[in-house]
Amino acid sequence: MSTSPAILFFEGLSSTIVDILTEELKIARSPVFAGFSQIEVFRHSAGLVFRLESGKAGYSFCRDTGLGDITTFRDFIHDPVQSLYMPIAYDVKEPSSEVVRGILEKYETFGAHHAAKIDWIWYESRGRHLLIMRIPKEIIRAMILLEGGTLSTSVRGPVGAIRNLPVLGKIVPAEANDNEHMHRAFVTSYTGPDQYEQSLAVHHAALREVIGAGSLGISIGPIAVWTP
Repeated sequence: MSTSPAILFFEGLSSTIVDILTEELKIARSPVFAGFSQIEVFRHSAGLVFRLESGKAGYSFCRDTGLGDITTFRDFIHDPVQSLYMPIAYDVKEPSSEVVRGILEKYETFGAHHAAKIDWIWYESRGRHLLIMRIPKEIIRAMILLEGGTLSTSVRGPVGAIRNLPVLGKIVPAEANDNEHMHRAFVTSYTGPDQYEQSLAVHHAALREVIGAGSLGISIGPIAVWTP
């Protein structure tokens, strides 16, 4: 997949300047635009709107910096913070504050402090009313996390001590000697929100049993590290 656009269209700018910006975009390797073959940039009262693959890959935007469209675009593609947000466009019948509030409330279930980072604008394109939002990585990660993945917890300590623990004892190889020192990962896989809660509960149970075991030389952590 390409890491820079084959075509960049920038409303109102000459082809010469667009060619310069296209080259800068290639050098910047902005992860926001990685993999797209066509990027269209349009002026908006709030800043700039990006239409990706003629809208087939969605829309995004950036806020006006007050330094002009070209500088605003340059600042955007060079700012590493921008890659920490994912754009989502909602096609709605009529723009309203109620629509915005309803969508934001859904994201607040992943943490009000994360939802407070969401930025949004209204944009009309080809007769469609679009609510374009930029969602922080913490919410995106939480959404993906609930769909499925693997949780792992690292455990270190004497084999004999770990073997006697109800949960963690299951990861001790049968051939391991009680006098050996072991460093292994306790891993569980899951699919869906319900299984995630169950899987997480098992890792918390493992933590509790290590704490309850007292000074047996067992250390545990990090706890329940998620991977897709």
